[in-house]
Amino acid sequence: AIALFEKSFAVQPVPRYIDQLESIAQLYLRMHKKSAAKQSYKRELQLLKEEWAQEDSADVQRVKALIKKV
Repeated sequence: AIALFEKSFAVQPVPRYIDQLESIAQLYLRMHKKSAAKQSYKRELQLLKEEWAQEDSADVQRVKALIKKV
């Protein structure tokens, strides 16, 4: 499933949505791979900053809280 989410993310037009990255992070958490989940969340933050110009939006705050929780 992770490979399919990655492929789906890769083919999205810019600006992309974070849904696939969020799903990947959740799958890693279910697999007890916290480091990989944290990396997916960090990719979400990078995407929000670079493609959506969001520095401190509600989405950014939510993802930062998830990183701290992991």
